[in-house]
Amino acid sequence: MGLIPMGSGCPRLHQRDASQPADRLMRKPSSDADRHLASHRPDMVSLLATNGRTRRMQLLARISLPLFALLLAACATGEAPSTTASSDRKDAVGRSKKKQLDFRLASGTYRCELGQSVEVERRAHSDRAIELRWQGRQHTLQRQASSSGLPRYEDRQNGLLWIDLPWKSVLMDAHSGRPLANECKPASSRTASG
Repeated sequence: MGLIPMGSGCPRLHQRDASQPADRLMRKPSSDADRHLASHRPDMVSLLATNGRTRRMQLLARISLPLFALLLAACATGEAPSTTASSDRKDAVGRSKKKQLDFRLASGTYRCELGQSVEVERRAHSDRAIELRWQGRQHTLQRQASSSGLPRYEDRQNGLLWIDLPWKSVLMDAHSGRPLANECKPASSRTASG
């Protein structure tokens, strides 16, 4: 004896009586495999038999799932970069070069690592150049545009590069990229306007 759900309300499990015809509880098997199963296990046919609503749901699932996958794939792929996109990128790089940071940093003696010192004199009327005294020689360094926008001053003739940050500054050999004076910080807080 098998257990199958019966009734229209809350499904309850009842024992099917052997005298009760199985046809009353089940739909007709639709395929050869279903007929074969029905001949051996008549209590399982109700699980395999489908009504119109179940077939519509299966059809909907068969159609909507591939369409959903195609939609996701379409969203995941982007357009090929166009020439306008590359020109937009060039414009953005050009704008970043134009947009340079402007810090009001101190003039005076900067104390650096290893007991070194650098004297920096900032011009009050322009941030395009600084006067720098290093190892007894006076150098004029011109402001150069940087991709990061950070202030960098360079004396190309003598190969000096001064990177100016509020928290520290660095004097470098412009040719080799080697730091000459590192971790330089102002000894006093005298600004360019004062």
